[in-house]
Amino acid sequence: CAGLIMIMAGIISSVGGLRELFGLAGAVNITEGNEFAIWPTRDDGYYGYFGINGFMYYIAAWLSLGLGAIPAQDYLQRTCAAKNESTAVKSTFVAAALYISFGVLSPLIGVVAFGALGADLTAEQNEFTLIMMAMKFLPPVLTALFVAALASALMSTSDSSLLAGATMFTQNIVKTLNPTISDKTQLNLTRISLLVSGVLSLLIAMFASTVYELAVLANTSILVGMVAPYLIGMYWKKANHIGALTSFIGGVVSWVVLSVVYYSAYVLPVGYDGDATGYVWDAFFDSTMVATIPAFLISVVLFFAVSLLTQKADPPKVLTDINGKPVDLRNRFGWSKTPKEYEEEEAVPGLAQGD
Repeated sequence: CAGLIMIMAGIISSVGGLRELFGLAGAVNITEGNEFAIWPTRDDGYYGYFGINGFMYYIAAWLSLGLGAIPAQDYLQRTCAAKNESTAVKSTFVAAALYISFGVLSPLIGVVAFGALGADLTAEQNEFTLIMMAMKFLPPVLTALFVAALASALMSTSDSSLLAGATMFTQNIVKTLNPTISDKTQLNLTRISLLVSGVLSLLIAMFASTVYELAVLANTSILVGMVAPYLIGMYWKKANHIGALTSFIGGVVSWVVLSVVYYSAYVLPVGYDGDATGYVWDAFFDSTMVATIPAFLISVVLFFAVSLLTQKADPPKVLTDINGKPVDLRNRFGWSKTPKEYEEEEAVPGLAQGD
């Protein structure tokens, strides 16, 4: 964080102020001279997409890294590791504030990089923009410390994400299918799953055009499948198991199908002259983003519809914690009354009604 602040301070000082800072900003592969824009423009749309496709692409870009990150296991790991509920809630708000404060620095550094480093950066250099900006605006010693801290952050995030995937496979799938599985077998399966997920992640990364697109794609897959069952299922009393599964499967399947349909119907016919390797990945990524919003809406509709239609076959269950106790959601945001205070209030006749 300190390194990002120093880089940003160096940029602002170098360019002469915040107005000049945003004047340096510009997107790639759009009309020359277009300054920083937070929404689609008349001349360029959103990444060259106009109309309904550009609108869905733009909304998906916000929701993928917004709603899509909420059910992510690597975030829940930190929350569940808290010593109690109060610490979990308060630390989440603190983390959110820090994320907004410091997380926005990296994108800001990125949008001004082409003005600070030159617009002729190659695709390979784009992946090292943050490091190149550090080398330009930080002393050598601080640059070395910044790169080391950046590598440490990447490694700590990667190992927790790999462990999360392996643990979810053994705990949520294998153990559900075979509740009597031994601890030794479960440990071995977790180790194997960790290796397999690591290899698959490496293979996927080798075909990705940029790290950013890969991160967005990962969160998009969560958005279309898990957000509706996770968020709506937590607060809607009529949510049930069948509705959640249908929503998850329907959202993911419709996302894949719509991506293929859009890719085949709109992107491939355009064609491309030159090296098609990068074009194929970019076209595939664009197709998945345009298909995200329809797939997410399908997931939401399926969750409500199937849950309501299967109330008798699959009665809704009370949300419980790991010990089987009902979860009290009245203090969900941390600033209202605690469950104990609610119990004390309800024990006094007339107090709960405001008498």
